[in-house]
Amino acid sequence: IIISALNIVNGIREFKDVMDRVNEWCIENQLVLKNDKTQCIIFKTDRANRNYPESITYFKAELPISETVKFCGVYIDSFMKYHSHVEEINNNLKSVIYALRVLID
Repeated sequence: IIISALNIVNGIREFKDVMDRVNEWCIENQLVLKNDKTQCIIFKTDRANRNYPESITYFKAELPISETVKFCGVYIDSFMKYHSHVEEINNNLKSVIYALRVLID
């Protein structure tokens, strides 16, 4: 779920409203939301010097706000940059290369 708002207070309010509707839909369809799998991220600019909350409380659960999330297999940070994704691919490739070298030797 992606939410756009003019400020953080409105964004959190909109998030809770949307999550209420998602939760109602899940109940109607006999599904369960897992709060421990839910990831929150606040996208911001390099010039943003605001203090953002570390978590959002929703249905008695603290949902932490992450600096980096994995979305559709791609790691994105709060500045909409892909450095984390490139690092993850680099680490995976290092593991594959090491495994291939072990097999060759």
